[in-house]
Parts: sequence; C-alpha cells; structure tokens
Amino acid sequence: QKPGVPIIMGGNVEAAARRAARVADGFYPASGSMKTLPLLLEALQDECNKNDRDPSEIEITTSAGRLDLSKVARYKDLGVSRLLIPPPAYDKEGLKRGLNEFAESIAAKVD
Repeated sequence: QKPGVPIIMGGNVEAAARRAARVADGFYPASGSMKTLPLLLEALQDECNKNDRDPSEIEITTSAGRLDLSKVARYKDLGVSRLLIPPPAYDKEGLKRGLNEFAESIAAKVD
C-alpha cells in the first residue's frame, strides 16, 4: 500500500473492522452510532493486536450527524480522527447560516 493511495475500509459490522485492521490505512464505519461504534473499534483493536499492528496507524472516520461539543469529545475519546457532517441545509442562505453556526459553536472550540 505504501507508497500509494490510502485504502479506507468501510462497513458497520465487526468483520469490516477486522478486515480494516489487517489491510487498510483507515476505517469508515459510516453510521457513527455511539451504540455500535465502540464495539466496532474494539474489534479493530483486537484484530490489530492479533496482527502485531499499531491501531493508531489506522485513521478512523465516521459520519456524525448533528454535533455538539460533548458529542465531538466522545468521538475523540473513542479514537475517531475525522468526522463527516451533513450539510446543515441545501439552500444557499440556510447553508451559509448553518456553516456560520457550526464555525462559532463547534469548530472554534475544538482543538
């Protein structure tokens, strides 16, 4: 894989997490559910340990839906490195307003 295009393995089941641990540069459990995400990341960690791989080498990306600072902190604590968020609106003014709110209420306060 290196050098080359990073391989991101997607999936919302433990088998996908285990596969990502063996062969991928990143893992994308798209649902981002706080109910299932910890289980998937535990499976990833276990498989990394079995394959003598450092789990920190695998970048975790997930979809987050609507965010607040506490939710961002929970994702960070789980080891998520990148959050995908949906557009706050689809019309020009709503998008502009939503992005400004996001910038002020979340982006400016996250390290």
